[in-house]
Amino acid sequence: MKFNYRMAQLNASSAKYGLCEVCGKAASDMYLQTKQHEKKIAGKDRVINDTVTFGHKECLESIRSD
Repeated sequence: MKFNYRMAQLNASSAKYGLCEVCGKAASDMYLQTKQHEKKIAGKDRVINDTVTFGHKECLESIRSD
């Protein structure tokens, strides 16, 4: 299965969103990454969100897989 990833900068620190979910450390700039795949439902292609993860940009990029 092929996954797509969306990432958004949250314009806030880990004081608001909690520690990085990958490394467990504080982050001055938090990002939100959504892992998605497409699935056919009722004959139509739909985007399904598999996981949502908060953390450092570099940490989130390091956990991506195809």
